[in-house]
Formats: sequence, C-alpha cells, structure tokens
Amino acid sequence: MMSSILKENVAADIKKITKRQKALFLDVLDKECEDYLIAIDEKKLKHKETLILLKQSLSTIRNAENNLTSFNFVDSYTLLRSGMEYYIMATMIEEDENVFNEFIKITKTGKQLNRTYTRPSQLQKRFSEFLYNNDPNITDEIKPNDIKN
Repeated sequence: MMSSILKENVAADIKKITKRQKALFLDVLDKECEDYLIAIDEKKLKHKETLILLKQSLSTIRNAENNLTSFNFVDSYTLLRSGMEYYIMATMIEEDENVFNEFIKITKTGKQLNRTYTRPSQLQKRFSEFLYNNDPNITDEIKPNDIKN
C-alpha cells in the first residue's frame, strides 16, 4: 500500500510535469496557431477547407490542453496527434492539388478505398518534404529520405 506521503509526492510531480508540458509546448503551440489564423489572408488561400482544418486543429489543441490539466494524459496526447493531423492535412491540401482532390472525394463520398495521396504515411512523407524544401535547416537530424512509409 502506498503511503500518503508517497501519494502526495507523486501527485505533486504530476502537477509539475503537466505545468511544464503546458508551458513549453501547449501554450506555445496554441499561441502560434492563433497568431497564424489571425494573420492568414483568406483571399490568398486556394481552398476554404484549409482554414476550416486549421481552425479545427486549434480547437483540438485547446481540448488537449483541457484534458492535460485534468490529468487525462492519454486523451490529451491522442488529441494532440489529431490536431497535428489536421494541420498536416490543411498544409498539404493547400500545397498539393492531388491531395485536395482526394480529400474532397473522400469528404463527399465517405469512401476511403484506394487512397493514394491522403494516406497518413504519404501525408507525413510529403509534409516532411514540404518542410525541408521550405527550410532545409529545419532539422539537421532528419532528411526526407530518412522517413519510411
């Protein structure tokens, strides 16, 4: 049986970790997303779906933050992953017409058979290449060829 002092120490440590994660990651991510959404010129976007996905990404990140402060770690991390997937899809439908066309087809029909451009592994690979092509110094450790499907 856990002593009450040990339980208190564990609870205090969890609160410290949660506060640190929120300060180092979630608060920064939330602010960057919000600033980006404010700065977007909707007229320059190719597709309205891009903005919808970016707003959904921000909402999902905020839900993750709420779950984290409630110590629902698994739910929080799952939501963070979903938020990142929304962001990746938003970026790639804006950058690649093939991704956009497949995204619209899936959205309208609900059928996900024969996905080529919107498979998660393909999106991640293309997103990595997109980031690297826009800023080769984004990371010195990972190159697009290092990412496997």
